Amino acid sequence: MNNTISSAYSEISIVGKENIPTDGAVIFAPNHTNALMDALSVLIISHKPTVFVARADMFKNPTLAKLFNFFKIMPIMRLRDGRENMKKNEEIIEEAAVVLEHKVPFCIFCEGTHRMKHSMLPIVKGIFRIAIEAESKLNGKMPLYIVPIGIEYGSYVKYSSTLSLNIGTPINVTDFVNNHKEDPYPKLLVELKELLAPKISELIHFVKDDENYDALIDLSYIRNSYYLEAWNLSGNPYNEMRANRKFIEDFYALEKNSTYKAEHLLKLGKEFSFLRRKLNIADESLICPASTLNIISCILLLFFFIPYFVFSVIISSPITLISQFIIYKIEDKAFNNSIRYVLSILLTPIILIILVPILFSVTKWYIAILILLLSIPSFSFSHKYVRLLRIVISDIKLKTNKSIKTLVKSINDYLK
Repeated sequence: MNNTISSAYSEISIVGKENIPTDGAVIFAPNHTNALMDALSVLIISHKPTVFVARADMFKNPTLAKLFNFFKIMPIMRLRDGRENMKKNEEIIEEAAVVLEHKVPFCIFCEGTHRMKHSMLPIVKGIFRIAIEAESKLNGKMPLYIVPIGIEYGSYVKYSSTLSLNIGTPINVTDFVNNHKEDPYPKLLVELKELLAPKISELIHFVKDDENYDALIDLSYIRNSYYLEAWNLSGNPYNEMRANRKFIEDFYALEKNSTYKAEHLLKLGKEFSFLRRKLNIADESLICPASTLNIISCILLLFFFIPYFVFSVIISSPITLISQFIIYKIEDKAFNNSIRYVLSILLTPIILIILVPILFSVTKWYIAILILLLSIPSFSFSHKYVRLLRIVISDIKLKTNKSIKTLVKSINDYLK
């Protein structure tokens, strides 16, 4: 499964794999924004069987429960599930200790739930309870580490977007516990939380979740290319995340030094944010402004691939229709890409099996094989094609709309 996840993205960056310890047990601690795709993304990092935990209420849906069990995801109880159910977590901790003792990576999404924002919810204490209890049960056999991970998506709901996986420096839980033997258990939990939270936020495009969130996100996208050019870096997902972070850091510094300048910049950002959403201009167009030549090249590429796009749409239509039906039924849009990906993996082989006897009975064998080979990436290709088409249309709007051009120029001139 972890070898096929790349088909769900147009580009993937992984940075910091050398930070994963090899001398002990590892608990991965990623931020949580995109439901099951977060878990699947973590699998890319280690290429090892990994055990996950998720909040117990998600297992109430029988279909989701089967899906979670298939992906080795265990339920964990929270206080809101009732104090009487919290005892069930003791079994989870016991299982976690066994998993970690065998050096199988364990992954806990420490915010407790997912939310589609470039920000973070407060970290819950469950990860630290499991870490401390598991460390005790390991009884010095090996060190236990918590490894922070930042997961960044180009889009939370659009398929075939970009993915950036950023692994930070680990927390040695064994050393921490040994150095804080006099501290009471509740204090240990708080101190570990204070260590982990900033480590994760430093690995993502972190924006405070307040009334300025949308404006700051858009301003960081507008200024992204400025930082990349200044650093002489290419525009891969990781570098784009760094550039976005740098703008946010600079803005918060500006806010401290000059409230007036920060407020005026926010005013421009809010005007831009409102207009660009009204025009449906894509994030990608802001992050990487396209030249006229680039737009023409992309249009020619789209025309060239129209035949294969039509073919792909037809072949993958069962996956598309079924996934859209399920997405329509589920309120939480964070599951959109998870549903698309899982169905593409499950249904593509079925479609190919159905096509085999049909094709070999109506055409020559080499043509049948060619069609079958072209059918394999059809679902992924159709989404990549639509993504490029969406970006090209967005690029044209960004270049031709006078109001949006004026605002972008005003923002860039103000920041010179």
